Amino acid sequence: MRTFRRPGATLMALALVAIVTPVASVALAAPATAAVSCTGTSWIYKGDTWYVLPSVNPDDGNVNCVMGVGNQSRAVGWLQSTLVACYGENLAIDDVYGSRTAAAVRRAQQAHG
Repeated sequence: MRTFRRPGATLMALALVAIVTPVASVALAAPATAAVSCTGTSWIYKGDTWYVLPSVNPDDGNVNCVMGVGNQSRAVGWLQSTLVACYGENLAIDDVYGSRTAAAVRRAQQAHG
């Protein structure tokens, strides 16, 4: 299991969960272009804390992307690690966003309203 100990782990968890957008809400918004899938992660410095956030490509800093069932990437692995470490979820950290990861994300989102 991948572990990380950085200040602001709870905020990182919230940021990761907030970025995961259900596909239905993307479709309802009728964007001019299709949403880009998160395929990597980037370290982002805000205030006095570093955060690891899903990004379009590894280390590109572009966090304007979405994850959902079917995604396979390091970004998904970080999300799974966060769900395990911060929310006590029992997930395999396999970099695959499947139905168990989707259910864990929904529970984390519900916990935060």
